[in-house]
Amino acid sequence: MGREQLRGEIQKGVKQLDAGEFYDEETVFNEINAEIDRVEAEQQGS
Repeated sequence: MGREQLRGEIQKGVKQLDAGEFYDEETVFNEINAEIDRVEAEQQGS
């Protein structure tokens, strides 16, 4: 997942929050951190 795709995922999350479809903060941050770790690992591998 590139930066643009990651931004898209974050935007989607923001829209869900605006629509009232939200999860507890811990879950959201854990998912975001896991995604960032995965993206960074992919970038180091290339």
